[in-house]
Amino acid sequence: MSDLLRVASIEDITIKVLVQQAGITRSTFYTYYQDKYALFEDLIDQCTRQIYYALRYVPARVTPSQVRKSLYDNIWQVLFTLYSNKHIFTQIGPDIRTRMLEKEIHAFKPVLLQQLNHLDIDPKMNKDIFAAFYLSGIISAYQHWITTDYAMPIEELCEQLTNLSMTFYTEYLTKE
Repeated sequence: MSDLLRVASIEDITIKVLVQQAGITRSTFYTYYQDKYALFEDLIDQCTRQIYYALRYVPARVTPSQVRKSLYDNIWQVLFTLYSNKHIFTQIGPDIRTRMLEKEIHAFKPVLLQQLNHLDIDPKMNKDIFAAFYLSGIISAYQHWITTDYAMPIEELCEQLTNLSMTFYTEYLTKE
């Protein structure tokens, strides 16, 4: 389906075309999916899993430059996944896309909280609020990029989001 979405909308793709491309029968298709929209949702889930796996663990005892590199790499992977699958993400309505991004990014919240435990965060800062605020901003930035038809180059957006993230992180790191 992913290849078909590069040349047609979800509405234009028929079950007949899907099963012909996959080399399966209609009954096999319906064994796994109720309709083409269920297959589309499965495709979206695969894309969002790529995003989740792009978010890597930050090791204990890291320097600010290591945090920056990790953030840059993570943001780059997410942006690359969103851009590589833009033929899918642009066909998802904004509300559904936002819910999908929220679901996947907030699934990352426990990992982010664990990462924060390895950083010397000011003890007065509530880490749960810190994580929720940060992740909400990232979700909004990704959503904005998609709705503006990926207008900003990946490199530029990655650099800006990394710099903003570093400002956010370093503001709450305990001052030595």
